Amino acid sequence: MSGPASRPPPSPLARAGRFLRTVRHLRPRQLAFQLLHYGRLRPGPRPRQFAGPAPPVRWPPGRAFPAPAAAQPSALAGVLTFQNRPAKIGFPPDWNRNDLPRHWLYHLHYHEYLWGLP
Repeated sequence: MSGPASRPPPSPLARAGRFLRTVRHLRPRQLAFQLLHYGRLRPGPRPRQFAGPAPPVRWPPGRAFPAPAAAQPSALAGVLTFQNRPAKIGFPPDWNRNDLPRHWLYHLHYHEYLWGLP
């Protein structure tokens, strides 16, 4: 599957037109909030900056890791089934098959099939 055709970015005039067509439907209160929120007219709290590595994840002792919803043992053979449609995509998977629907490829990219691998 090839990516979408690249389009040039919209011109400033086109962006202004889109903005005005959107803003005309807002109530005055909504418009004021948008100006405050996006215009940064009101100082707000700054997010806290973290330095160093992230803290380790703690898993309670004696608690089992949640099991996956569905495992596909045929994943090592390169056959995956999504939406009741099996497809042989090889292993490692061919990520951009043109003959498969986009929603099927979405499930492939979601990596749920990895639960079935040893």
